[in-house]
Amino acid sequence: MNLQEKGWFQNYLLFRNKINITKDSEISALTSNKDFLLYRSIQPTGLMYGHPVLPSFIKDDKLKKLAVDERMKVVLIESLLQFADYDITDIRISDNPDFSNEFASSLIDYYLALYPELEGKATTFWGRKKEKEIVAEEILDKRLYVKGSMLGNLWVSFFHNSLLFLDVLYFRKWTEEKEKIGTIDQLRKEKEALRYSLLQVIAAASYADSEIEHRERKLFNLFLKSADLDQETSKKAKKLIDERLTVDDITLPEVDSWIIRKYILELAILTIWADQEVVDEEKEFIQQLGRKLGFLQEEMDASMVAIESFVLTNWNEIQFFLKNKDYKIVGKLLVRRISKIAGINKDRIGTEIRESKELMNLMAASMSRELTVEEKEKVRVQLIDILKMLPTFAIIALPGTFLTLPILLSMLPKSVLPSAFQE
Repeated sequence: MNLQEKGWFQNYLLFRNKINITKDSEISALTSNKDFLLYRSIQPTGLMYGHPVLPSFIKDDKLKKLAVDERMKVVLIESLLQFADYDITDIRISDNPDFSNEFASSLIDYYLALYPELEGKATTFWGRKKEKEIVAEEILDKRLYVKGSMLGNLWVSFFHNSLLFLDVLYFRKWTEEKEKIGTIDQLRKEKEALRYSLLQVIAAASYADSEIEHRERKLFNLFLKSADLDQETSKKAKKLIDERLTVDDITLPEVDSWIIRKYILELAILTIWADQEVVDEEKEFIQQLGRKLGFLQEEMDASMVAIESFVLTNWNEIQFFLKNKDYKIVGKLLVRRISKIAGINKDRIGTEIRESKELMNLMAASMSRELTVEEKEKVRVQLIDILKMLPTFAIIALPGTFLTLPILLSMLPKSVLPSAFQE
């Protein structure tokens, strides 16, 4: 399957139809809150961060080697599928022959309503009406396109691709509310206002350390190009980078959505990370922004954990950092942050450990003998599962491979562990 060739849209749907894809029961059991479900499902894919990570059900080695733009096609389609007005995880094309056409029609209606500039020719060179799947494919190709002069820049792809997360967010809103009068106009206004707010956040984050560098100005201009604002709003937005905005100057969207506020916070964190050096003033900026967004400290810590976990899990696939030493730095930050949260929740962790019969038996056995490799792995997996029960980590994909047993034991409060595990 070549995702660069014509017909890739339908070919990909046929490809995924041959795979046994099931619902993530762990996610569904966590909460019925749609914002939480969307975040927990999409955050590990990197869509919010502009760095696509293929879904775990794709095992094909050739597909794992896809270029970034091709991986983004897969991640975007999968994200849109999950939040269409039908539950795609329970539908196979063989069970619903019209599914491919129906999904394509939904995408066409949605994108042309919010992005009318994406409309192309409805007929082929020979005058035949194009199939819905081909029209949808052409729209997605245009939506994913980054101008040639902008290619090759890590942060260009970050800003451009991270805005695709909004496509998924508004597709969900559109499918739920499209029958309401004025929905399209309202969504367009929300989209424009949100992107302007994001530009304010980036401009303010650039000045968080009291000075703006050429690199930061360039990043702001790249985001402005990707934001696709109307001419009047774009003209006003250009001036933001020179206005030395503070957190107090940022105008937040009127829409009260947890996931939009979460997205704004994490975009700001990644913007601060752009120069690979975070000073105290920038840390304070994040604290102030988090409070303005209505987040408690635990929620702000959770966003940091989510980003650090994503970076560590996908270190070989992304390029947030270019030096091996940075892996250790991010790892230390994550350990410190999880240790802090675990300490606050030590009573609950202790209770969960005591209520796990197998874990308690293994810990008891460790008092008199060395556990086998298999037994240590059971302890590791169960301790990670216990961390996932904490509210802070419930909707975060923790970096399982990074969390070795020694690292886990170093993070947990000593009082919840038997003496043999405290060394």
